Amino acid sequence: MKINFQKILLLDIGNTRIKWGIFDNHNILINGAVNVRESEQDNFLSLYQSFPSGVEKAVASSVLDSKISLKLKKTFKSFFGFKIEFIETDENSHNVINGYDEPLSLGVDRWVAMIAARAEFKKDVMVIDMGTAITIDLIDKYGAHRGGKILPGFKLMSEALNKNTSNIQQTINLHNIEKKDIQFWGKDTRNVIISGITSAISGAIQVSLDKLNSDGEEAVVIITGGDSEFFKDYLDRAYKFRPNLVLSGLAVLASQKH
Repeated sequence: MKINFQKILLLDIGNTRIKWGIFDNHNILINGAVNVRESEQDNFLSLYQSFPSGVEKAVASSVLDSKISLKLKKTFKSFFGFKIEFIETDENSHNVINGYDEPLSLGVDRWVAMIAARAEFKKDVMVIDMGTAITIDLIDKYGAHRGGKILPGFKLMSEALNKNTSNIQQTINLHNIEKKDIQFWGKDTRNVIISGITSAISGAIQVSLDKLNSDGEEAVVIITGGDSEFFKDYLDRAYKFRPNLVLSGLAVLASQKH
């Protein structure tokens, strides 16, 4: 008997980019991304035009405010003829137990990323998601979320210096930096900023890793997010690089919905 698998569009809607993937027969076949600001200005046309044909439903994780998500939902319906199903944070799902005092206040992107991590590894896992903000979450071998950290990402730190100091009038794009040119002790304003921010971020991550080591925990470390490609070399231990972790979590959720 022939089984017809449903093509599902996965949407990871972040502060800066909308990442998408096509899920079919338990695999993410293709993926891409568009800038969030561009998708707003062009009425999401750039986003829609990048999708292949044959999609039958959509599952999304969104950290944007409800107005933008509602606009996306309405225009998506008019283009494709079906609505986006937005995932919400839960208290307990797919063998992950939410560790927040108020579980529903945990960011859905972090929740979906932890579901993906737990689906792949049945042991202690630290998830480091490096985007507009950097989040660090720890899940133990029983699937219990032990808690996490949030700090500004590279872009936010750079913009904060630019906005709130009188003598630093430049915002630095992380993706225009050549690693070979980075100076630990900077000798001009640009390099001083780069050195300071990279040290702050790598230091925050290292403190979390050191805490794991002092507690005697052998956790798998997963890094993901738009800035992870740049910072992965700053980790002083083995790690798993999963650039599309949230999409993988959405795939886990979608696979049990059809």
